[in-house]
Amino acid sequence: MNNQYSRKIQCILEEGKKCKDKLQVVGPTGPTGPAGPATITVGNTTTGDPGTRASVTNVGTNENAILNFTIPAGVQGATGPTGPTGPTGPRGLTGPQGSIGLQGPAGPTGPTGPAGAQGAQGVQGVQGPAGPTGPTGPSLSTFGRKYDNATNSLSLEANIAQNVALGSTGPTNNVTTATQNTLTITQNGVYLVEYFFSGSSSVNTELTLEVKQNSVPIGSTTIEKNVTASTETDFVGSTINSFSAGDEIGLTLQSSQAATITPASGTNAYLNITRLS
Repeated sequence: MNNQYSRKIQCILEEGKKCKDKLQVVGPTGPTGPAGPATITVGNTTTGDPGTRASVTNVGTNENAILNFTIPAGVQGATGPTGPTGPTGPRGLTGPQGSIGLQGPAGPTGPTGPAGAQGAQGVQGVQGPAGPTGPTGPSLSTFGRKYDNATNSLSLEANIAQNVALGSTGPTNNVTTATQNTLTITQNGVYLVEYFFSGSSSVNTELTLEVKQNSVPIGSTTIEKNVTASTETDFVGSTINSFSAGDEIGLTLQSSQAATITPASGTNAYLNITRLS
């Protein structure tokens, strides 16, 4: 017996009415029914150029139509008003460096800066050519010199000037040297006076060397120095002064306290006068 029918009979015996809905027998396939109604599907929609006609094209079958539409664009409307400015967006990344631009025109000259520090002294340059010979100067026809090489000590009382020894005579012209320790002017004029003394003191003191004119010190010739005992000190000076014929010119030395002055060895004093005009 067919297994399908055996199961059905077994079901009736076991469950009765409860198996009624389960006992449906599958029959053979029936004939194909008539075709159903046709279907229509909208395909693509394309915007055509303004002024062209609208069109529709079936790209499917008569039973299952697929319609593509071409619809012309409308006339462009007027530009609408500008909308409000939107918020500033975030800062973008820094772009690559551009190429160097053309050089611009020179700017105006700036103010002069402060002077820099003095530089180091440069090397000595080569000697230049000799300059032209200058005009002939005035003839020095009147001059005189007295000096001393002796080392005889000079005892000074406090604040009392004494003559400096000038025992030797140098080149002389139109100046009298007969008077000891002085030169005597024979012509009125303007004279250059050069003088010198070198020696040491027995005590610390202040020494003053001056040129005297007729026993009166010439103020512009005063040289004052604080000297240390037993230390040789040089006094050197020069001045230009007007003298008259008969003036006697000499040197005086004075100490602020009593002292013994020992002249230096060699030429320790001199007095030179030269008429300039």
